[in-house]
Amino acid sequence: MRRLAGRGALNAGVVVGAVLALLGVVYLIAGAVGDPDAAGKVLVPLAVVVVLVGLAGPALEWTLHRLDHSYDQGIAMHEIWAVWRGREVLLLRVTDESRFGRIYRSIQRAMEAPR
Repeated sequence: MRRLAGRGALNAGVVVGAVLALLGVVYLIAGAVGDPDAAGKVLVPLAVVVVLVGLAGPALEWTLHRLDHSYDQGIAMHEIWAVWRGREVLLLRVTDESRFGRIYRSIQRAMEAPR
């Protein structure tokens, strides 16, 4: 739900940026017909806002992606060991918790399967 809300906020930011850009173009055209100095005074801050809104979407997306990725990986090292001919052998060492869980469950299913 949080990711959906975050993506909605990103989409809203893009729409707001597009509307501001459209208003800037309209104001620039109106300024070219009327007073060009007044158009420049308003257009520069408007352009800065449009650029910031445009860059906020990808920056926020990247930040949320890194956050999701860090939760997926976890902070612990996960290992699977086996005893082979009297010796302990490391089969797998990963930090990605979801990947470890999938591999561990498939090994469990393979060991429980009738032979």
